[in-house]
Amino acid sequence: TRQTKKNLDRIGSRGGSYHIIAQDDDFQIGAFHVRSIRSCHISFDFYYIAKNAISPGFYAGLPRVFQSLHQFSKTPLGDECVEFLLEAGGERLLLAASLGEDDSIAHPQDVDVFVMPYNGRWYLNEHMMKHVRQIRPKKIIMSHFDAAFPPLCLDSKPERFVSFMKQKQPETEVIIPEYTKAYALRDTPAAFVLEKAQ
Repeated sequence: TRQTKKNLDRIGSRGGSYHIIAQDDDFQIGAFHVRSIRSCHISFDFYYIAKNAISPGFYAGLPRVFQSLHQFSKTPLGDECVEFLLEAGGERLLLAASLGEDDSIAHPQDVDVFVMPYNGRWYLNEHMMKHVRQIRPKKIIMSHFDAAFPPLCLDSKPERFVSFMKQKQPETEVIIPEYTKAYALRDTPAAFVLEKAQ
């Protein structure tokens, strides 16, 4: 998005050419039809911050917080958050980067695969379940359960969501991806295969 390009310029990125996208753009990348859909960033709630503040690891990570705040001041997020719907071979994959609360967002429904970011809220499983019920994916691949915002991401353990989904919606497969492992997104030959790194 334009804001992302501005941020890259501010931090001195020397990358190649950029294709600027806006919300609700449609474009083609090889065999993939891609649509960018308006989304919104998740925001940390008070209880999530308070919960992490009682952890010893929180204080060990405080120096990185000040570094992050300095970086964020130079690269504001803005309101251009998007998610991507990729379509090829009759299959649909929804890739979200952040899942904030906004009832006006129309997520695609009945997708084959939902790449779901798992981070940033106190009642995280319940928060994510709202999105899962709206999107109705056949399969979920979890992402963004890393410590991207230390020390506020110490407790993003994706195994908890897998257990939660087995109780609430056992028919939906949930995958915690393993580094270098390949995943076929359907049991039959599929257009979308996460290939093993070479």
